[in-house]
Amino acid sequence: NPSLAGSGAATGSSPVPFLFKILSVRTALSIQAHPDKKLAQELHAKRADMYKDDNHKPEMAIAITPFEALCGFQRHTSIVANCNACPELVDIVGEEAVSALDSASGPEVKRALRALYTRVMTASPDKVSKKLQELMDRIEATSEMLRAPVDTLAHRIHAQYPGDVGVFCVYLLNYRCLQPGEALFMAANEPHAYIYGDCAECMACSDNVVRAGLTPKFKDTNVLCDMLTYNNGPV
Repeated sequence: NPSLAGSGAATGSSPVPFLFKILSVRTALSIQAHPDKKLAQELHAKRADMYKDDNHKPEMAIAITPFEALCGFQRHTSIVANCNACPELVDIVGEEAVSALDSASGPEVKRALRALYTRVMTASPDKVSKKLQELMDRIEATSEMLRAPVDTLAHRIHAQYPGDVGVFCVYLLNYRCLQPGEALFMAANEPHAYIYGDCAECMACSDNVVRAGLTPKFKDTNVLCDMLTYNNGPV
């Protein structure tokens, strides 16, 4: 329906105001975030080869089938509990980072979460690979009936991206399984990843994606860690 694009787009006098996609996800898509308008302009000016435009990219995904996704950080207390249950992750971030998040309150929570997440995502690839293998060995040694759901999800994604730091993100981000007709809104500077299922996606007219895991594509890890809001809680 051309009228939905607005009169300017229909006559060619202005850009299309939004993009619409149908996605069929069979392999997890990258740990990523989309920049706000100001950051998009900065990234485009510095790296136009990787960031092709200067627009922001808020987006919404509407489930067509049951649709699995990671979106936003879990409540910080949940992240601490997951760390305490996952010694391999603690070995990556250090006990002091977990303790700092556990004891944080008010504005300190975001600072402590940023420090912990940055330690995860910037850890040595060799150490990440080693600790992920230790995690997989521990999970596989546990009866499937007794595995924690988050461990099952980590094991599943590791089979797709062995040794990738993005696997640890399942312990930090909210997991949602949308039913058909339900939706998720991904605001600027919020981490997310699509895991499995079919969805309709509507977004601002941009191709700007900052990635840091679960992808063979260009990773801009430091930018991702710096840009996030570190809001935390259920979505």
